[in-house]
Amino acid sequence: MLDLIILLLVIYFIVSKYNAYTENPSSIKDDEFYSFVEDKNGQQYNVDIRIKNFPQVAALNLKGKKHEWYIMGFEKDGIVKRVYSHKGFNNSSVNVISDLLMISIINELNPTSIIVLHNHPNGVLDASSQDKISAKELNNRLKEYNIKLIEFVCARGNFKKYF
Repeated sequence: MLDLIILLLVIYFIVSKYNAYTENPSSIKDDEFYSFVEDKNGQQYNVDIRIKNFPQVAALNLKGKKHEWYIMGFEKDGIVKRVYSHKGFNNSSVNVISDLLMISIINELNPTSIIVLHNHPNGVLDASSQDKISAKELNNRLKEYNIKLIEFVCARGNFKKYF
């Protein structure tokens, strides 16, 4: 009987922790949840996330952050294989990946698309005019590599596509 109680408690805590990270746990498998907003100075992570789940996984990573963060996913054949994340200087601006590092990753992975998410700590789920300008500039740089750009803004665990 004690073993059953312990097992039920373990299951309860696992489910509680998982539900705290995902608002729709049926859409993301355990092996697709990654934490990739740990290093504020910019970090790469090797991942294996289906492209349809990537915006939700990234948005949930950014939920509750008090500064802007920038997450860039490199996708090929429907799977995001590499993620780069970086913390902004304050709560209204964000660092972006250097061209040298981005081109290095592009040459290594030959991605089909790049998915970018950044958060708005103020909770506004609309892209600013600067967000749209930055997306157009990045899109123009990616055209020479035949890479599609997809951009989202996120706030409080939710996300919205704007480019």
